[in-house]
Amino acid sequence: MSKTDSISLEDLKTGQDSVLKVVYEDNRPKFLNFAKRYDLREEDVVDIYQNAFIVFYENVMNGRIK
Repeated sequence: MSKTDSISLEDLKTGQDSVLKVVYEDNRPKFLNFAKRYDLREEDVVDIYQNAFIVFYENVMNGRIK
C-alpha cells in the first residue's frame, strides 16, 4: 500500500506541507524510474517532475482536478 493511497484531493486542497511532501516523495521515484526510458539527464528529469507536480497542485487548488 502506497503512502498516498489514503490521501484525498480534499487533503491536498488544505495546502498542508506534510500532505504535499508525502505525495511528492511517494511519486518521485516512480516518475524518475519511468523517465529512464527517454535517455534524459537526471537533472532534466527532476526538473520535469517538479514542474509537473506544480501544475498538478495548481490544478487541484483551482478545482480543475476533481
